[in-house]
Amino acid sequence: MDDRLYLQRMYDAGAADYFDILEANPMGFAYSPDDTSDPHHFYFSRVTELRDIMVANGDGDKQVWALEFGWLHDTDIDLGDFNWMKVSPQEQADYLVRVYQKALEGWL
Repeated sequence: MDDRLYLQRMYDAGAADYFDILEANPMGFAYSPDDTSDPHHFYFSRVTELRDIMVANGDGDKQVWALEFGWLHDTDIDLGDFNWMKVSPQEQADYLVRVYQKALEGWL
């Protein structure tokens, strides 16, 4: 199930009173931390969409914590259907730096 739909359904079921923070896994897939161009929402900044749902449900004071995040390092290993997610070592390093910059800027 789409995590955005899942979160909204949790709110609809009354879950707001039963959690203090939202944990998310904002994976980068093949995109930079600022890229939101994938029509299927497979990008790091997708977590902002979860945050928007929280705010719309009156939970703007709660935090979102990134439980795990990152990008697949491009190697010679065939990852089959996941090959499209690989990024170069330099991109991986740049993206990780950008994520921490976003955090310092008060992202989310």
